[in-house]
Amino acid sequence: MDLYLYQSIISVLLTVFRQQKTRQMGGFFICKSLEFVFHAYS
Repeated sequence: MDLYLYQSIISVLLTVFRQQKTRQMGGFFICKSLEFVFHAYS
């Protein structure tokens, strides 16, 4: 996996988790994003 892409994903995850209002929706988004990434790079 591209290291830059991985770091970008981590940054997004941290940003989402810092926002209390969107935490639940963020969790769903994170699951879908990781699922997409794993399928794309597996």
